[in-house]
Amino acid sequence: MDKEFQDDDNARGIAEHGRTVEPSGHDDSMYRALFEYAPDAILIADHESYYVDANPSACRMLGYSREELVGLHASDIVTPSELEHIQPALNDIKARVEYLREWQFRRKDGTVFSAEVMATVMPDGKLLGIIRDITERKQSELIATRLAAIVESSDDAIIGKDLSGIITSWNLGAERIFGYAAGEMVGTSVMRLIPADRQAEEDQILARLRRGDRLEHFETLRQTKDKRLIEVSITTSPIKDASGRIVGASKIARNIKVLKDRERQIARMSRLYSALSQCNQAILHCSGESELLPLICRDAVEFGGMKMAWIGKHDKRSGLILPAASFGSGTDYLDGIAISIDADAPQGRGPTGTAFRTKTPIWCQDFQHDPMTAEWHVRAAKFGFNASASLPLYCRGIVVGVFVLYSDVVNAFDEAAQHLLVEMAMDISFALDRFHNDAERRQEQARLAYLANFDVLTGLPNRIMLDEHLKFALSLAKRSNGHFAMMFNDIDHFKNINDALGHSLGDALLVTIAQRIRTVLREEDMVARMGGDEFILILPDCDAQGAALVAQKLLQIVSEPYRIEQYDLNVTASIGIALYPDDGDDMESLSKSADTAMYRAKLEGRNGYRFFTTEMQALATRNLQLLNAMRHGLEQNQFHLNYQPQVSIRDGRVIGVEALLRWSHPTLGQISPAEFIPIAEDCGLILPIGEWVLREAAYQMKRWIDKGHRPIVVAVNLSAVQFRHTSLPEMIGSILNEVKLPPELLELELTEGVAMHDVYRAIAVMDKLHDRGVRMSIDDFGTGYSSLSYLKKFKVYKLKIDQSFVRDIGSNLEDKAIVAAIISMSKNLGLQTIAEGVETADQLDYLCKEGCDEAQGYHISKPLTAEQMEAFIIGNQT
Repeated sequence: MDKEFQDDDNARGIAEHGRTVEPSGHDDSMYRALFEYAPDAILIADHESYYVDANPSACRMLGYSREELVGLHASDIVTPSELEHIQPALNDIKARVEYLREWQFRRKDGTVFSAEVMATVMPDGKLLGIIRDITERKQSELIATRLAAIVESSDDAIIGKDLSGIITSWNLGAERIFGYAAGEMVGTSVMRLIPADRQAEEDQILARLRRGDRLEHFETLRQTKDKRLIEVSITTSPIKDASGRIVGASKIARNIKVLKDRERQIARMSRLYSALSQCNQAILHCSGESELLPLICRDAVEFGGMKMAWIGKHDKRSGLILPAASFGSGTDYLDGIAISIDADAPQGRGPTGTAFRTKTPIWCQDFQHDPMTAEWHVRAAKFGFNASASLPLYCRGIVVGVFVLYSDVVNAFDEAAQHLLVEMAMDISFALDRFHNDAERRQEQARLAYLANFDVLTGLPNRIMLDEHLKFALSLAKRSNGHFAMMFNDIDHFKNINDALGHSLGDALLVTIAQRIRTVLREEDMVARMGGDEFILILPDCDAQGAALVAQKLLQIVSEPYRIEQYDLNVTASIGIALYPDDGDDMESLSKSADTAMYRAKLEGRNGYRFFTTEMQALATRNLQLLNAMRHGLEQNQFHLNYQPQVSIRDGRVIGVEALLRWSHPTLGQISPAEFIPIAEDCGLILPIGEWVLREAAYQMKRWIDKGHRPIVVAVNLSAVQFRHTSLPEMIGSILNEVKLPPELLELELTEGVAMHDVYRAIAVMDKLHDRGVRMSIDDFGTGYSSLSYLKKFKVYKLKIDQSFVRDIGSNLEDKAIVAAIISMSKNLGLQTIAEGVETADQLDYLCKEGCDEAQGYHISKPLTAEQMEAFIIGNQT
């Protein structure tokens, strides 16, 4: 008898002899022993459900001692959600209804468990309850339910079978793959799914299962309900009973048709790529049609996976397309074949004649059933041709033949394959053009050799020839313990010329620059163009002194004026120099060193040269570190603004502040704007950072105004990248509208050099900003060689005298004269002047005497935080 039912019988016995388990204790040792040693919890309660006794199993299950349980009510050991069910349960039990229900119990420590309760009324009127913990059973049921859901939701077929091959389970995945419902398959043999020629496979699989073997990822064919054959991958595992005896198998079948089709497609494409590559190789090495065409047909078959390929040439005398070359299985197909190009002839309406006549590729994806190929169905069936492609071939723009391919696979020519074959036909046509005559062939070969080694635009060697030359220079220097120099020469701001004047004019300028560079080099030197505006020079047997001399000559000759079409142009260059062996002993390290030095030359103002140093490498590493850190600076609130007051020289009143960007990094510390702003400009991050500065400065000014402070102007410096951005006026207008700051309280500072770089564009941008009411000033005035005629056209109201002139006005007569001239000129133009970098009272007195309007600098105040600036404003007002 099953133990569970034995326990139930024991419990009933206890119930029938309830008198033996009363606390007063009658001496009925057998039933008392059953009570004490029963594995299930047994509780005895009075008619109001207060417990009067409990066996040890109940104490262990609930976590109470017997003394603690006696006197508790049923409501004390169940979860709150069960309380409402207690009274109905008592009613059922007292009514002598057979009671069996699942309850949620709460142990003394608060943990909850599920249990099955069987209850009855004993002869003396007390209530007896037997509690069986079913937590593990519930978990097992849940796991089984989840596993069943997984099995049913799987896209794979999951099938159970016994050792005779009879199907015992069948999931929805199996239904989708094979088309049979579970009711059709369960109880039937798995052989229904196996093609006749694969029956032996299943016998072998069953034999292996009986031995306990697992079969993994076995690929084979199976048959669906509608008699289709599908490719599947099968994994079969033995199923064992509790004693370890193998009683059946679980089989997982995955439909791999799509995967296999994709693999076959990839294989076909790979073969066609190989054929195309071989075709191009043959074109490069063959000297005539008679040599090339058979190779093309062979490559299409051996590398492209075609069954047969042939090339037909149009015979003008007969009007037929006659085979000129062929290869593969079924070349006998061509014996006596007559292909016409006449649409009225039956032999002219097939794929080959139509491709020739219409000058378009013709794809027959099912050769045996295509009406176009009806004339050749019988002939083609003998050779197993199931798809064909016919592609016209050209020579000097005229169709001269057809490239024809046959496959034994229906639908062999998908879109990707078609593109490759069209490209192959174009390459063959290109070869036919080259073979037109020996002179053209030699000319084309020379052209190809030239293109392989020289830059098309400038005629300079390209990277391939440079690499070869550099290898030779390295080898020679190593053998002789010699040295040489590598130079990276980059034209400054060349992109601006392309953008402003067009690429054709930029190309003409590059040609002229290349010609000039050649004039300063020795015969053994080499200059190559890497594309764009970058030139690389190799100077054998050249030391630092010689390299510096060449660099100076290059800078001079590149910077001389150019006359390109109707334009007078001026450009400069930045040059980086690396020396072998000090700066690298191989091509990669030398190139990296020269490039780093060139980047340093650009950072230091361009129009110069720099030798590579280890410090540059450290700087490059530092710049990369800053660039990576800067990408998160805004979102992590690492940037903030300081404000430097600007005062009226006449009465000392604060008339404005300049917003100054600062960066405090948690590990790198305070980073100078002079260090990080050029990096931000170079990588484009200056645009979001600059927008943040404008918005934050505007909001700060609005906060001061809202606090009741007198409105003053906030000045923000614009970078060149910001000023050249097309949406700058709209962005500034949007910020002012958002902040609700009057536009006349925002002043944008633009350096003189940026304003003069593209004068007409600068005028247009200034006009748009002026129309919005925003003030503009020229920063660092006196350093950018402004044309006064353009200055008059700029919509600016203030010139900012550069601190380099202010610094020495107490001792340098020339600086005094420059400052006086700037102030005088500004007054004549109706412009305000402000001097920056004022550090002494003498400087301020001189500026006041000359009539300068405003000043800022450490003599007045260093840059302040927003809170300090507010205090300064308040102090200034009092």
